[in-house]
Amino acid sequence: MNPNIHISHVNRRFYNQYYYKLEVMVTGSGFLRDPESSIIEQAENRKKRNELRKINFGGSWRHNRAVDPTDHDLQLLQKIRTAQQKYKSLKLRIEEPRFQVYSTDEDELYKFASDIVDSDNQHIVSLFKPITADHLDLLKQGYTISRKPANYPIKAYVREGRYTLQTKSQVLGYLKAMPEEVYMPKHFIETFTKEYESVWNCYFYIKDRSILTMLALISPSLVRATEEYHLAPKDK
Repeated sequence: MNPNIHISHVNRRFYNQYYYKLEVMVTGSGFLRDPESSIIEQAENRKKRNELRKINFGGSWRHNRAVDPTDHDLQLLQKIRTAQQKYKSLKLRIEEPRFQVYSTDEDELYKFASDIVDSDNQHIVSLFKPITADHLDLLKQGYTISRKPANYPIKAYVREGRYTLQTKSQVLGYLKAMPEEVYMPKHFIETFTKEYESVWNCYFYIKDRSILTMLALISPSLVRATEEYHLAPKDK
């Protein structure tokens, strides 16, 4: 594994599920999106497309136009494809030339990495993991880890969509009536005050989940998700 790999600590779950992330740099990783297609055939097709893109059929050459590189490490890509099929519990997110591998199991992620690289390989560039077993335990309980005590430890995300002006007014009035228990960002207040039905990118903070029970009576589908913060455990 790359000795210069960058290691970062995780304070919240990835995709609300995973505790570990491995980031890999490989040209041609886009070929991994379709597990049924031949990597060699995809590489050959890309090379043909890139050759055509170099030519302007009016007669000039596009010297300044960047094209995707075609010098792929097909052997490495095939090793990744094999590991991808072997470790089915892992999630791959591809953003060529990088791709990320997400896992709930550190050992399985290391096995994946060992299967695809040699000891001197430089393709693995970063690893994200909980700093201690106590941090991992909090993540498994569903918490987001914070460095400072949170005055309002629960973050509630509003489902984007359209709400009647009456519903918006009732939601805002209910939350405003509890200033000691609820914190609403400026954008939330402005959105729920304005005379239009669309709501997007809104959230608010609360001290107790019981507040959401009454809110559900006003609008049952208003809150799409919550995130609860927990103070980071002290190093032992």
